[in-house]
Parts: sequence; structure tokens; C-alpha cells
Amino acid sequence: MTSMDLLTGPHGRRFCLEAVTALSDELWSRHLAAAWEPHNTGLRREFGAAVASEATRAAISRAPAGDLLTALARTVDHAAYWQPPDEVDELARTPEVLQALEPIARELGRRITGSWWSSPVDTGSQRAVQWIDGHNLPAPQPTGAAAKLAGWRERTLASERMAATWSRSLKRRTASSWWSTPALSDLVQTTRALPGLGSAGLLLVEDGAGWNRARIWPLAPTAGSRILEIREPADWVGLVERQPLEVTQTWRKTAYESTGLDATWLIPDFAAVAQEYDGVHLTAAGYFATAGRPLDAGRGLTLLAGWDPDATYWLTDVLEASGEPTEWENPVEGTIAEWAPTRR
Repeated sequence: MTSMDLLTGPHGRRFCLEAVTALSDELWSRHLAAAWEPHNTGLRREFGAAVASEATRAAISRAPAGDLLTALARTVDHAAYWQPPDEVDELARTPEVLQALEPIARELGRRITGSWWSSPVDTGSQRAVQWIDGHNLPAPQPTGAAAKLAGWRERTLASERMAATWSRSLKRRTASSWWSTPALSDLVQTTRALPGLGSAGLLLVEDGAGWNRARIWPLAPTAGSRILEIREPADWVGLVERQPLEVTQTWRKTAYESTGLDATWLIPDFAAVAQEYDGVHLTAAGYFATAGRPLDAGRGLTLLAGWDPDATYWLTDVLEASGEPTEWENPVEGTIAEWAPTRR
């Protein structure tokens, strides 16, 4: 993965900042000061100089893998597609900070390449997460995918018809859906297990609700399952161009808030995608390079939003149980070390 792959998209830039600012209290304080006073070029230059120092470059090359995973988790947690970029995201794309981050991104890209962050779906260690805080969410049901997708498509089209009756004024228009996934369809979504972590999905959650207890279900796709890998923007754009579904009316307000663009918006028609593929997997590297970026998809623009790194959405009934479920808990949201299996 190149430094350009990391620094072109908002989440890659945020990840670089999160990794750097975790190195020391001084870097953390400097970045907050610069972010909170965006017109103070002096603070921004001082932070950029601290990032570009030899000490920072050396420290990032030695940063433990667990620290980088925490930086990824924080990046994912801050992803928001219903509002303008926050002050930290704005700081990350200023010329002074971008220039300082380039060697950091080069080193992080080197470490990402060849790791599980860039690898295809691990079919031998797929785990579905069932959140069980307070009101239990349903256990994953790996059957009935065709009916779920048909229902999702009909609701998406109904939302478009309704939104077409709303005011044309962006100021008066209602904010609505922003996911470019088959969200709220009850399709099974899985991520891989990691050493010491029952599932990457415990930690990597966009728009999470602060869940701290979960049941982890081991699942495995049948041999020969057709899985599309989203490794880079071209993979996502190609999918949208082959199977487009227009969501302009539904997306118009929220997409304008987050991107500043008033355009034709497209997502994949996942009911049609299911004729080609059994699952679609987004690598963590693909997340950095693709998510949050308005991309040209021919008939309109597309934006990958609401898709967690390493997550696979399963579009057909190819999953089977591959073990007994386990329960996990984490009393401190957003950390790795605190996640542990529940002792019965």
C-alpha cells in the first residue's frame, strides 16, 4: 500500500494521525491545539514539524501492531457520513500536515502491505458478532438471503420514491440514509478472528452504539464460494458501474453535508450483485483507499460508507456453523486489551 493510497482518502489520513498522536502526550496535545485553532498557522507548522521529526519517524516504525489496530479502531469510530469533516479531519488535509505525514504514511503503508489488513477474506476464521448489551440483537441467520435482499431493495426504492416528494431546497430537505451497504437487511456480516480478539468486528465498527458485550458465532462459507474483494477504489467503482442502484433523492441531503456535492448518487444493487457473488469483502487497505471518497461511477458519483474494515456481507446462503459461540465483554469501549472472553 502506498503513501498516496493512505493520504488521498479521509480515513487513511485520519489513521496516520491517530497512529502518530498515540506515540506521545506531546504529539497528542499539539495536534489538538492545531485542530481547535484552525486559523493559527503557527500551531499547525509546529505540529507538522513534530510529526516530521526523526524521532517520530523512528517511533512509528517500532509501533506495536496492537497500537496500530487501536489507531484503526479510533479511525473507524470517528467515521461520520452525515456531517461535514470534523476539525481533526480538516487538520489532516492541510498542506503542512499532509507533507509531514507523507513519510509516516509510507512506513505505515509498508507495514500494511503483506499483513491481514491487505489480505482477502479468511474463510477459515469468519466470525459474526451479535451484540447483547441490554436488548439483545438477533443471532445471525445464514439462510433466507434472497428474501432479505429483495426486501432491502424494495425498501430502498420506496425510500427514493418518498424522498422525491421532499423539498428541493437543501436547507429544508430531510437528512436520511447514507449507507452504501445492504444495511438493516439482516444479512449476515462477518469479520476474521484475530489473536486475542474473538473477531475484528468487536473493535472495527462504524457508527457504533458503544456496545460492550457480544456473542461471537464461528461461521464458514462452503467451498467454492464466489467472493468479490474490494481492495481499491476501482473494485468498488466497477461493482457500482456493473450493478447500479440510484439513491440520489434519499442521499441528497446527507451526502451534501459530508461531501459538499449535490450530485447523482449510486450504490450497488446488491440483489443483482448476488447473481454474481456470494459475498463481498472489504479489506482494511481497501477501506483506507476507498471509503469516504466521492468517486466517479459513470452515471453518477458513488461513496463507500458504513462498511467496516475486513467485513464481508454474505449475499447468498453459503454459510454454515463452524463451532460453538463464545461471549466476550469489554468494560472500556474502544480498547483491545479489555476485550476478553466471558468466564462462565
